[in-house]
Amino acid sequence: EWKRGDYKHTQKVVERLILLGEMDRAVQLLLETDLDNSHYYTDGIKACLVATIQSTGAAQSTIKLVATNLIANGKIWEGVQLLCLIGKGLDGCRYLSSYGLWESAVWLAKSTLPPPETLEVLKKWADHLIGLGEKEMATLVLLSQGQLGRVLELLLTQGHVVKAGLLLLALQDIKYSVDKSLFSAVQARFCEHTRICEPLAEAMAKLQPVC
Repeated sequence: EWKRGDYKHTQKVVERLILLGEMDRAVQLLLETDLDNSHYYTDGIKACLVATIQSTGAAQSTIKLVATNLIANGKIWEGVQLLCLIGKGLDGCRYLSSYGLWESAVWLAKSTLPPPETLEVLKKWADHLIGLGEKEMATLVLLSQGQLGRVLELLLTQGHVVKAGLLLLALQDIKYSVDKSLFSAVQARFCEHTRICEPLAEAMAKLQPVC
């Protein structure tokens, strides 16, 4: 909010405030638009809408309809703001992700949604990353959300057998329940890997530096 004279910057701040549910501050900034600014009328109307928004079913239906129409016509952020006004942040995240704006969807989810809804968005982001071949990034996303079973699966598919085995050992220490078939798969792959590596480990231990 430091660049009050910069209209575009102020609009970005208003956008973020609405998305974050800071309605009073958003209204204040909208009302500070200069009288000679060509956007004064629309900003005033928007301020009125934000200030008087009601939670009635009829109002929500109307606003949701306007939001979806805006999004369909390419005004994605304008539509998402309206959805956030009526507590439909998850729908906003879904629209953002459907238009490929994944980073924005994740930011909005982490900033405004309750944990179960945030998890839904981030799991879909992980699936998207997997589809792009970015499995390591997807692994980190799932790990951050405590999806440890999925993390084990991804580690195996990437050939990170030792990491999968060590994670399984750690999960056993904290009594974390793992699907039986996944448990067996990790256990088998880890044991096979250590058997293959054992002769190499012995050979490495016997090495002497060349003088």
